[in-house]
Amino acid sequence: MQNQLIAGFQNPVADAQAVFRTALCAMSEPGLPQNLPMAAGLDSLQAATWAVLQTLLDADVKVYLADSVSTEKVRSNVLFHTGCELTNDKAQADFIVGDLATALTWDWRGLKRGSERSPEHSATLIIQIDALAGEAHSVWQGPGIEHQRDMHTVLDKNFWLKRAAAMAFPLGVDVMLVAGQDLIGLPRTTQVQFEPVTEQGAASCM
Repeated sequence: MQNQLIAGFQNPVADAQAVFRTALCAMSEPGLPQNLPMAAGLDSLQAATWAVLQTLLDADVKVYLADSVSTEKVRSNVLFHTGCELTNDKAQADFIVGDLATALTWDWRGLKRGSERSPEHSATLIIQIDALAGEAHSVWQGPGIEHQRDMHTVLDKNFWLKRAAAMAFPLGVDVMLVAGQDLIGLPRTTQVQFEPVTEQGAASCM
């Protein structure tokens, strides 16, 4: 394990504070890209993913690492730098990390969605993608968005159906989408209309 360990943040206090503020901005302003210029990747973890994990994880948190990101080096460093508990059960995880293709194979209905009294006790999915921008059009509305936000991403109908299955307002899951040093937030409070248009002529709403 010792040979697998790497240094964490170059400036631990300042960098962690900056990452926390950036993650908070991402979740409070859904769909607006945020950048972490100080972040560096770790093996299969993209730069923003590793930065967020170092900042948000602690000994009270359970984390599920999908096979697509769960290398020995990743596990060793996540445990060493955060003190979190790794779990093989997604249903028990507070944070779930994987790539988009893997996330589309999960049953999102079985993830932690909070409770009526504490909806914030839900899972956060950190999903790694190749780029934040893509050809799939969707419209986002909700807290943190003044009117609506037109988005062009790689998230197609399959993603939105997975997300919809986990939603029962105020219950649901939060999502962070990561591409390199960039991320966008997709909290459970955000409503999304996506294309393609249904047979009735109206976009589906998730």
